[in-house]
Amino acid sequence: MKICDEIILGGHFKGDMFDLFQVTGEDRTRYMQGQLTADLKSISSNEGLLNTRLTQHGKVVSYLYYLVGTNCDYMIVPKETSVVLKSDLEKFIIMDDVEITTSTNKAQFSFGLESFSKKDENDFRVNIFDEPGVISIVEEYEDLEFLDENKLEQYAVLTGYPVWNKTVKENEFINDSRLNELAISYKKGCFLGQETVAKINNNRGAAYYPTLLEFTEENQIFISGNILMIEDRKGGEVIGSTEVDGKNYVLVKLYRDFRVDKKKFEVSFENKKFKATVHYAPLFGSFDRNQKAEYYYDHAISLFQNDEEQMALKYLYATVQLKPDFADAYEVIGVILGRHEKYNEGIEYMDKLLAVDESSVMAHTNKSLYLMKLGKIEEAEEQKSMATVKTFERLGKEAAAKRAAADEAQKRNAEIERRESMFKQVLEIDENDVLANYGMADIYYYRKNYTAAIEHLDVVLAEDAQYSNGYYLLGKCLLETGDTVRAKDVLEKGVVVASKRGDMMPANGMQSLLNSIN
Repeated sequence: MKICDEIILGGHFKGDMFDLFQVTGEDRTRYMQGQLTADLKSISSNEGLLNTRLTQHGKVVSYLYYLVGTNCDYMIVPKETSVVLKSDLEKFIIMDDVEITTSTNKAQFSFGLESFSKKDENDFRVNIFDEPGVISIVEEYEDLEFLDENKLEQYAVLTGYPVWNKTVKENEFINDSRLNELAISYKKGCFLGQETVAKINNNRGAAYYPTLLEFTEENQIFISGNILMIEDRKGGEVIGSTEVDGKNYVLVKLYRDFRVDKKKFEVSFENKKFKATVHYAPLFGSFDRNQKAEYYYDHAISLFQNDEEQMALKYLYATVQLKPDFADAYEVIGVILGRHEKYNEGIEYMDKLLAVDESSVMAHTNKSLYLMKLGKIEEAEEQKSMATVKTFERLGKEAAAKRAAADEAQKRNAEIERRESMFKQVLEIDENDVLANYGMADIYYYRKNYTAAIEHLDVVLAEDAQYSNGYYLLGKCLLETGDTVRAKDVLEKGVVVASKRGDMMPANGMQSLLNSIN
């Protein structure tokens, strides 16, 4: 089984590396909201968040999982930092009704598909290894097959997930680790250390940040602390490494100029040179409920087409838990249940489909079929009639949507003509104006007049050689004209300019185009 499938299927592990604290008192969540970095108001009861406690200078005291319960909350803290964190938080409790006590219970972790069966009152939904997960508060660990330490370390390398003294270390800024993505809200209001870390985040971000490098050389071992040289300067410091599916991945605190997804370069270490490719961590994509639901659904369809229907159902049930309004998933569940002659259950899922998409024709069509199989002829005919009505309603909606799209296109063209007139007026005054030339190039690109766009972009870059988006648009225009040689040269220069300026969106876009050329 490939590692990406392993992580998606998930597993269980013991929380022996953590201490567990119970937080009680009516003011507990409000108090912790002001002391920790993540936004506790963004979650509900029986949910949790990765969180951190910072010093006044923005350095990490500890990371933790904070779980919000009905009658009490929980903190799950690395053993190395638990005493310091508890003491630090208690110092500021004066008039607040908050008490932090050590719990004798244990924290049991589940993630991936294995986590979706967990629905007890002591189960808390969290993000674990950038997959859906659950932390269960238990008196004793369940009789499960738990992942070993080596496997957990491998997952931590591939995801850059916080592990104390490995991917997160004492006296680092939160900006220097993936805690900056996973455990902080810059919009929630004040917390200790906010001013410093917000300044770093709003400028160019961390100089060095956890990023994966893929090496083609076999049997090359890198260990934590190794310094890698890139382009005659310190390129990064190794955090950890692992071999996956025949490839060597190294998690590196990589310098910002080289953090361009899929960028390729040479790395020097101990007087040897190695070819490396950049991958953002996590290797298999960050956790996003909607994106994960889409992935589960697509994988389920693939399994369904290969007649692996039971495994497909497992993914589909997970899909609708993550995204309860995912209409297509309800339909496919109902179809699979019908194929296995579970007609009543199939009808239930068609009703769930109608609850999220009342215009669904297939919901009524399938209900009609299943009711017929159950011998309920009159009800089946009624559903068949409703399917016909919904078909005509849908045709009407599609026609209305086409008219709306045509109206929108007309409005867009009118807006483009207005902008074109404005840019031309500017160019009459100053033919070398950067913004006006770029604006005209953008309009010509939209109209597929690539030669005219290139003329304006040449002016843009002659006037401002640091204009990242100018390189990006010029590269796209040149590729459209078939001039791949010049396009490659422009894009390579553009990636360097954009990465040094911290313009990562155009940098990544240009690198993607370069990869397609190569």
